[in-house]
Amino acid sequence: MKEIIIRKKYLIFPVNTYGKYKQVKFKSEGNTVYRLNVKLDAIAPDFHAFVDMSRFMGMTLALIIDPWVEVEIGESDTMDLPNLYSEPFRPTVHFTTKNGWINDPNGLIYLDGIYHMFYQHNPCEPNWENMHWGHAVSTDLLHWEEQDIALYPDDGGLMYSGSAIQDTNNLLGLQAGETPTTLLFYTSTKPFMQNIAYSTDGLKTIHKYEGNPVVPKIIHGNRDPKVVFCEELNAYVMALYLKGNNNETYALLKSRNLTEWTLLQEIEMAGENECPDFFSLLGPNGEKKWVLMGARNRYLVGDFKRGTFIPCQPILGIQYNSRDYAGQTFSNLPDGRIVRMTWDRWTLHTPPFSGQMGIPMELHLEKHKNTYLVTVHPIEELKKLVRRTQITKIPSSDTEECVLPMEDAATLIDILGDYPTAGTLSLKVFGISLTFDFEKGICIGDKNKELFPISLFKDRFELHMLIDRCSTEIFLDGGRVFSCLSEPAYIPDRNIPVLRLKSTAPFRENTVLVSSLESIWNKEN
Repeated sequence: MKEIIIRKKYLIFPVNTYGKYKQVKFKSEGNTVYRLNVKLDAIAPDFHAFVDMSRFMGMTLALIIDPWVEVEIGESDTMDLPNLYSEPFRPTVHFTTKNGWINDPNGLIYLDGIYHMFYQHNPCEPNWENMHWGHAVSTDLLHWEEQDIALYPDDGGLMYSGSAIQDTNNLLGLQAGETPTTLLFYTSTKPFMQNIAYSTDGLKTIHKYEGNPVVPKIIHGNRDPKVVFCEELNAYVMALYLKGNNNETYALLKSRNLTEWTLLQEIEMAGENECPDFFSLLGPNGEKKWVLMGARNRYLVGDFKRGTFIPCQPILGIQYNSRDYAGQTFSNLPDGRIVRMTWDRWTLHTPPFSGQMGIPMELHLEKHKNTYLVTVHPIEELKKLVRRTQITKIPSSDTEECVLPMEDAATLIDILGDYPTAGTLSLKVFGISLTFDFEKGICIGDKNKELFPISLFKDRFELHMLIDRCSTEIFLDGGRVFSCLSEPAYIPDRNIPVLRLKSTAPFRENTVLVSSLESIWNKEN
């Protein structure tokens, strides 16, 4: 043990991402005020953890490391990282944290022209551990500015996923002035319980609610509260992952005051677990439907009848062979817009960061015969990043090949046309190969693997393909089909800056647009 005086914002610890965890505790007056698991390494560090200690500024803390390692601890008021936002694998149009690990988006909310995104975050290494809530803000859903960490682990455990709303009726009595209080619902893990944090100043400062927990433990592992207001019940509804015997159980809870919650019902969702999202959408004729969606983007569409949520059709899904996970819709968006963000899971080793948020997607509800389908589309704001567009067509003869040079930049490929009766379209870009087999109605990828359907009803061919440093996102069939590919075979090779198109399919008409995109990062982010 040794004593340290906190003089600057960050303590800097040397870390080896392949090392063994050491427990790091900070104590004040005999009480543990902060606890982390850190792979400390004084001999061969490959990462430096910037641990925000600003809330302890001026205090003398006892530092305890178990097992003890004699390490040199740096301090700084800024996160000085070499080549920040210029690292070889840093995505250029997707949000990534400056340093460390991210996973699930949390607490997505729009306040006074600002989009707030919280997220699961480990500042101590580019791997999962020490779950905090990170925080970033944006005015356009694309250019994000990272903020100070919002929620830290405490005696209640780690800070797991959750959501955000405004307490517009001041039900908690916390409002200061005319600005409604913002509430963050989150899970703590000792034991698993649902809690509230709040802000009375537009999320500049955040405090944990003294009345926590608001939902005590129901079952081990119950987590990830998504809270919305339901007009049909004239009450708030919390969608909660219950885990259950088959790990596929969700619960809906009801409250009129946001602090006392009663179980409304339990819902089984085959093939799903974790991170429920619950929201309403308007159908093509203006009819309102509620959607319960799990972490893997499988969903139930239904209505509130006789006080409960009643699905009107079997479970469906929008994603195929995808590493896209744990999505959440923004609350408080104007004009009834529904925008969802997800975490794109990686298997890549990309220090000093790991993981990216998927491109924000706008959701709509369409009806085909008696079935409601949720569709997803890249947000329109993405077009503001376009710096150059090349326009061409798919070759009309199987002896021809369309070849376009590509820029070293994130790229959006849009192909629109009729649905051919037979044949294939071969697409190769930055070394990524996809084959669209129109007779079978499937897209085939690396090692002849079937990836996803081309069109559910074979009524059109519509492809939007977004390629960034570490991912390839595919939107097909008007958003009815989605996939995020981040395996090595779908990571662009910038040594092969060319697009090749070759077709045996009899397209009557088609248009191909290839757009290079500006980076969202600059040195001031």
